[in-house]
Amino acid sequence: MARRGALTPELLTGLGIEKLARLVLDETERNPSFKRIVSAAVAAGRGPGAILGVVNRRLAALERARGLIGWEKRKAFVADLVATVATITDELGGADPPAAVDQILRFLATAERVFERVEDSSGQVEDVYGQAADALPLLVPQLSHADKAKVADRLTPLLLVDAHGLIGSAMVGILPVLSEPAVERLDKALQGASGEIGPAQDESRAWRFRLHDERLIRARQAVADQRRDVDAFIALEQSRSSQRQDTLGVAERLLAAGRPAEALEWARQRNRLGLRVMTWEDIGD
Repeated sequence: MARRGALTPELLTGLGIEKLARLVLDETERNPSFKRIVSAAVAAGRGPGAILGVVNRRLAALERARGLIGWEKRKAFVADLVATVATITDELGGADPPAAVDQILRFLATAERVFERVEDSSGQVEDVYGQAADALPLLVPQLSHADKAKVADRLTPLLLVDAHGLIGSAMVGILPVLSEPAVERLDKALQGASGEIGPAQDESRAWRFRLHDERLIRARQAVADQRRDVDAFIALEQSRSSQRQDTLGVAERLLAAGRPAEALEWARQRNRLGLRVMTWEDIGD
């Protein structure tokens, strides 16, 4: 039961369409983000192409922008990001799911540039991008098998440049809705990218390349978890240097797979971490 004085759809429709329209128009003049949401809803009535046009303009502006955003403008900027994601997921997602997936991936690709421009000590901007990453697994089930495979193809290059874990999180979310051929295709793409970088155990390589290794290994381990392939997970873990291995994570998976003796062996290795060293180049990065 709604509390007294709470607004409900019934109360609002009782005001009449003309009064509601006037209230909406007045608010669009005061609130640019709300205006964008209303514009997207209006565009939805004209079809997917019109919504896509709205989204394209917003993302193009986001991709071109270079200026820094101070704390006094952060609230409005965050509201604009929220409106953009809502337009993609709510309006475009209902009208054209493949286009919505494309635009969410395009939005996520702007993360690095946006984080460099805005002071985000509150974490509000990061939260919006996290919500966008969480939205991807909700959109992908609406795609055909062929389109799902195409999404998997696009994730690997994005993963390599994602410094904030957004693509990795989205990848874990969509794995359960991919067909086995699509999962196999994704795993081969990840394996190919790993082969180009080189062995993960080579500690002498640049810090940035080691970071790429870690992203690819975690992604391939997510594939192994999806397939319930503990041995594949362990093989990937062993490709790391001994100081970087998650021995308890391996033990937990072995125990869940009904292999307690092996789990105990891995669990007993948990204290073997040694001294960790950073070079001056690492510190500079």
